[in-house]
Amino acid sequence: MLRTMTIFGFVISLAVILLLSQRNLAIAIITGAILLGLFTIPPSVVLERIVFTITDLQIIILALAMGIIPILGGVMKRSGEIDQLVENLRIPKRYLLALTSAMMGL
Repeated sequence: MLRTMTIFGFVISLAVILLLSQRNLAIAIITGAILLGLFTIPPSVVLERIVFTITDLQIIILALAMGIIPILGGVMKRSGEIDQLVENLRIPKRYLLALTSAMMGL
């Protein structure tokens, strides 16, 4: 029974994520995670985990750091630093396409 509920919860949360992601990806992922939690663990534990996530200082700092990444990318793009970064790489163009996303992630 528990396995069936888990699979059902996974399918429902995945469907909700796919439907809501057309509007807002962050809300879609949060909603899908809450739904999956409600199908797999007791609601009191879900609420406890939500409160812990919102109030934990390490998670808040991580979220802020992740939020700065697109800002830095935009600044680098406007200043031309990304073009210089790509020009200074001494690798063939075919490898450059594969490594571009990895470089931005770093």
